[in-house]
Amino acid sequence: MELRKAEQIVQVYGQVLERTASMVYGTPQSLLPYPKDEIKQAIRLALLPLEASREGSRDPELEHMREMLRVGYVELARFIPDEEAKIASMGQSALNSGDTNHPGWKFAERSIQIMNGICEGSELLLNELNRFSPA
Repeated sequence: MELRKAEQIVQVYGQVLERTASMVYGTPQSLLPYPKDEIKQAIRLALLPLEASREGSRDPELEHMREMLRVGYVELARFIPDEEAKIASMGQSALNSGDTNHPGWKFAERSIQIMNGICEGSELLLNELNRFSPA
């Protein structure tokens, strides 16, 4: 992948992250503009020049860009199959409502399992990223 293409992928993905920031319980994977592996590859490629520049200086703007790329990498865990995102949303809605008659209660347990899976996925992505780009 060329750096120019990677930057385009990262930019479009960043826009999706902004639009879906409120979907903290799981975001439908269909909203991703590219496959996860392609986004991961693009972020790693975009990080290369930033990692190289870290050796000589600590430019705050470059550090901010680096951290935003790192966050975007880990945020990929939030994008899950659409049906799971729907279940997670309904279950969390019931849990947050405090209403024992909420129709989403039947999804509450599965919603918690999905959230745990997202947390585990985030940890895996962070570990993977740290092997490539140490914090």
